[in-house]
Amino acid sequence: MNIFVCALAGYYVTNLIQKRVTISRWSRFLFFFGIFLPAGDYLLRFIVGEIWFQTEGLIFHSLAYQTLFWGVAALLNWVYQRDLKKAIKLLLPLAGLLFYALFSIFGMESLSFLAPFSSARFSLGWVNSGFLIPVIVLSVLWITLMWSELPQTMVSILALFFLVAFVAYSGISHYRINQELQKIFPRAHIVNIVPANHQQTLWQVVTYEQGNYSHCKFHFIQGPRGEIVEQPALSDIETSQLALLDSVVREVYLKAFKNPVIQTDIQNESMLISISELLPLIEPIWIKRLQLRKNKSGQMVIHEIEYGTIL
Repeated sequence: MNIFVCALAGYYVTNLIQKRVTISRWSRFLFFFGIFLPAGDYLLRFIVGEIWFQTEGLIFHSLAYQTLFWGVAALLNWVYQRDLKKAIKLLLPLAGLLFYALFSIFGMESLSFLAPFSSARFSLGWVNSGFLIPVIVLSVLWITLMWSELPQTMVSILALFFLVAFVAYSGISHYRINQELQKIFPRAHIVNIVPANHQQTLWQVVTYEQGNYSHCKFHFIQGPRGEIVEQPALSDIETSQLALLDSVVREVYLKAFKNPVIQTDIQNESMLISISELLPLIEPIWIKRLQLRKNKSGQMVIHEIEYGTIL
């Protein structure tokens, strides 16, 4: 969830634009409303009890659904008031949603903004979800701006410069580590390169080869840190593959975890399936471990679920 960093960045961007173009409070509200629109999917998932977020059926992230809704709203406004300027303003939430989608490209979340027409997802994976360090810095600058007489333009430029520099530094670090890995693991499939600390100076690298994970930590300058640890991805290959034939288990396995480890156990003609994250993540909320039970009739039920946080 990158809503807060996106909202802060939007605040500084509109501050700079305000110097050249007058932006009304109503226009600002609509733009920021679009930035906060994705929160609706998180709330909806919480209400209906979905255990993972990167699924199909996103409504508030969908540019198609939101274009249809706000397009109809703008059309009705124009029909009743015959004011083109007011009607066009009702499309500003789409600008806010597109602004949010831009941040998602650089983050770890891989979401389908083109649903329902396409399930295509794209994510560079440079910055952890939440953008914690940029949020802290941009919030401090915002407080400084509110309680000091510093020029608004200068603070806004400084905040946006820091945000761009942080993303660029993360991208360069990610690229450098990826190049180093190609030399160390020439035949392995690189699964994930994710930050191992909030400053993103230390990165956790996970590769996959012949049913086994290999993971180690990389410093963005010093290179590999510590030993390379190996761990099997499946506790029992045959039973695990049988469990993954179930569509529910397969979808959770592929979409709810970054580096899933699956363990299976058959008890009293029912199968207990445990899927856990190989390594802790630095995200606002993530699933540490999920247990599913498939009973004799073939019905799949959630047995236990354990969440992790950004702390």
